[in-house]
Amino acid sequence: MEAAFSAFPDAEFEVTWAPFQLMEGSPTMSKLDGYRKFMGDEAKIRGYWKRLESEGSQTGINFEFDGQMGDTFEAHQLAEWALETKGPVMQDKLVEAQFSEYMEVGAPPSDRASLLRAVEKVGLDPNEAKKVLENGQYAQKTKDRIGSVRGRVQGVPHFYINGKDAGSGAMPTDEWVGKLRRVA
Repeated sequence: MEAAFSAFPDAEFEVTWAPFQLMEGSPTMSKLDGYRKFMGDEAKIRGYWKRLESEGSQTGINFEFDGQMGDTFEAHQLAEWALETKGPVMQDKLVEAQFSEYMEVGAPPSDRASLLRAVEKVGLDPNEAKKVLENGQYAQKTKDRIGSVRGRVQGVPHFYINGKDAGSGAMPTDEWVGKLRRVA
C-alpha cells in the first residue's frame, strides 16, 4: 500500500488501523497448522505463500512461513493505545513493526516479547506498553472496535479508502495504484 502512495506525490494519506481479531482464544501453533484451519489443503496454502513471496519481493517483505501464529488481541490493544496516545502515524508505524515481527521474524502476534520489540523499534515506551497489557485499559475499547467491524470484514488486512470498501488481503502495488487513482 505504502509503495502505491509514491505514485501520488501531491497527495496526503492517513492510515489508521481498526482491529479484527484473528484466532480468538486459540493457542499458539505453527503457521502451517493455523492456515490449515482457514484454507484446508496444504497445496493451496503453499500456493498462497508463493504468491505472498512474489508480492513481498516487490516491496521488500521477506516472509517467514516456518514461524508461529496465535491470538491477535494483545497486538490490537497496543495499536489502539498508540492511536489514542500518539496518533495515526505512530499507530501505523507500530502495526507495521508488529507485522514485521509476525511475517518476517515468525513470532506469533500473541508473543509479548515480540510485541514489546515492535513497540521499542518505533520509539514507544515498552514499559508503558507492558502496563497497557497488564492492566487491560484498552481491552474493552478494543473489543468494542472489533465488534464494530464484525460481519463487514472477511479477511485481513481489510481496506477502506475514503470510507468505501476497497477489499481484503495482500494486493500488488499496481492494484493499489488503480484503487487510489479511482478516488484521487
